[in-house]
Amino acid sequence: MRLRTLILPLILPLLALGCQTKNDMNHPIELIKDATIQEELVIRFAKLEIDSARLNEYLSFLKEGIETSIANEPGVLTMYAVQEEADPSKVTVLEIYASDSAYQSHLNTAHFLKYKKGTLDMVKSLELVDLDPVVFGVRPSGVNQ
Repeated sequence: MRLRTLILPLILPLLALGCQTKNDMNHPIELIKDATIQEELVIRFAKLEIDSARLNEYLSFLKEGIETSIANEPGVLTMYAVQEEADPSKVTVLEIYASDSAYQSHLNTAHFLKYKKGTLDMVKSLELVDLDPVVFGVRPSGVNQ
């Protein structure tokens, strides 16, 4: 199933925790290699189904929440939100936090509580899936193929 990007974060601070290397095709990539850092990370998918009649309203709340979280919470490392191409009312958010305390802190911020309260009757279903890191890689900024 192909996913369409909805929102990209303004930064990817995980790169600051990694090192630059090259893959087997000699392309530069960034990898997080510190196992201690990986063990502290909280990574999860939030899989949501949204009332299609209120999808645009929901997406406005989501965009504001992600932008505010990335801009104001150092412990929020990454938030990517995507929609299913075949059914845009199905939204998945990849969330990466520096630690459990960063995640718990996020849950108590004014902007997260505004998002939760504002979207409560728009969300038809929510599934939270905790994930374990395997490998993170991203092309370094300014590096083309």
